[in-house]
Amino acid sequence: MLVQKFVRRNLRNLKGEEHNDVVKFAFGVIGFVFAFFIGFVVSAMWGQIGDADGRARTEGAAGVQLARNATGVRAA
Repeated sequence: MLVQKFVRRNLRNLKGEEHNDVVKFAFGVIGFVFAFFIGFVVSAMWGQIGDADGRARTEGAAGVQLARNATGVRAA
């Protein structure tokens, strides 16, 4: 927003219609690149969530197995 404010104040001659086409194209390219990189970030985060879920399930299963095995042993 600060860049846009700076451009609008200092470059008043860019209000012509021919420059708006360039700006529309630039916003489209920037939007596409942003969406592309956000897709990679979401994919990486989803993989980390899946990995953490698998580890939590493994740890939970080990805890249940320890609890089942501990019931047959008496304390001396």
